[in-house]
Amino acid sequence: MTMNRLFIFGGSSTALEIFKVAKNNFSDIYFVIGEDENVTNNNQIKDSQISLFINKNSFYIISFSDSILRAKIREETKNLNLSPINIICPSSIIFDTVKMGEGNFINSNCIVSSNSVIGDHNILNFSSQIGHDTKIGNDVILNPGARISGNCVIGNRVLVGSNSLVMQEKIIGDDTLIDALTYIDRDIASGKICSSKNLRVYDRISIALPFVFRNILNITVNKRHIICASCIPIWVVGFIFGLAKSASHRIIVTIHRFYL
Repeated sequence: MTMNRLFIFGGSSTALEIFKVAKNNFSDIYFVIGEDENVTNNNQIKDSQISLFINKNSFYIISFSDSILRAKIREETKNLNLSPINIICPSSIIFDTVKMGEGNFINSNCIVSSNSVIGDHNILNFSSQIGHDTKIGNDVILNPGARISGNCVIGNRVLVGSNSLVMQEKIIGDDTLIDALTYIDRDIASGKICSSKNLRVYDRISIALPFVFRNILNITVNKRHIICASCIPIWVVGFIFGLAKSASHRIIVTIHRFYL
């Protein structure tokens, strides 16, 4: 009886995750690494050696995201007796109406909803989600926690960063890179880089006051450096801060030190 063999292109990172999911379904699993990489265990072979290990029931899957190398491997495997295969973690939920191509890896705790269509050689990493009636192209990478809402169209060679969200009915063009923690609420043309990060970092301010004021002056400093001094006479606040803008016994002093 001929035993099933799996060839994972790549030797670390996602390749090890694929190995973890696939090891119970294949008698032999090999990591195929580049000619310039060092072989560190018996399960690793070089690109040039792969023909020596192929049998009649041999399959392959690609573990890395480099689209140029992916295309090169697909061309090379056409001349070998290798077929792409889907590796799906049992903890993921794939609806019965989903149509899926070949060579896809679906990691743990993913969800692919009803009537979605997934192309070839895609990677859905931990806890990523694809909504209903969505179409995914080829060589698409969804990093951990990425979410594609329903009725979307995702082109080829798109990378969606960790914990990013594509809203419903959006079209993402080929070769687009979406940064981690990015919110996509519009169509994106091909070849774009998207990021909604707008991190602001503010100094944290401490104010030392004379002991006599410590019990009567309540100071709170938030992220925008808003200092609230309440229930004290105006002339006291004016004396301390040099700023008096209220005729009552309450005043708000704002220190503008924004770092974009």
